[in-house]
Amino acid sequence: MKYFYRFLTRSTNLLAGKSCATPPFIVYTYRQTGGRGMGTNSWFTGSGKNIALSFVTNPFQIPAEDQFLLNITLSLALRSALQKVIPKQKVFLKWPNDIYVEGKKLGGILFENKISGSEFSRSIMGVGINVNQKEFPSDLPNAISLTNVANRLFSKKKLVHSIGSALENARYKNWSDTKNEYLSHLLFYGVKRNYLYKNTPITGSITDIDKFGRLILKQDDCTTLCCDIKELKF
Repeated sequence: MKYFYRFLTRSTNLLAGKSCATPPFIVYTYRQTGGRGMGTNSWFTGSGKNIALSFVTNPFQIPAEDQFLLNITLSLALRSALQKVIPKQKVFLKWPNDIYVEGKKLGGILFENKISGSEFSRSIMGVGINVNQKEFPSDLPNAISLTNVANRLFSKKKLVHSIGSALENARYKNWSDTKNEYLSHLLFYGVKRNYLYKNTPITGSITDIDKFGRLILKQDDCTTLCCDIKELKF
């Protein structure tokens, strides 16, 4: 695994996408000014207290049709790496691409998969983690950091390498086993709560997820909804 550090960059995903290095490798920084999240969301690292990284791999062993399997396999590896540094608090994955601890957002993930024919040509996994920031702006009321959780400071470089090792050593399993592991760490799985489905309030619980990454919700009247990313908010 090769690691490329940049003191300041607009986006590690942009840098990684332009790199001619041979995968697997990681581009990382502690000062990202224009990182992207899902849709129109953005991700900033603050004043050198947090990390932004992009992991690049060539997942030739996975067919392009199993894109979501690749995404959750790497997400689970990331979750495991973070769980090891804060073992006393449960680390959750929040659908579709967030990392939560104590009901607050610890980090985010952005996948940019490039497909050629029926195979992956390259996969870029962008990751932002709140590490040593103690206070957050008022427009980020739901943010939390590793320091907030553990009441101590962390070595950002050591954390980058721990995450890199976990991602590099991630092993792809069959869909059923991977899905079950994902659901076991999914925030609000099996919990009855309120959602916005196509901007309409509903009440239901997460019961499953399909191979395309769509969330399955069971409503109070026992009907089910198959929800795409842009259709469901919570």
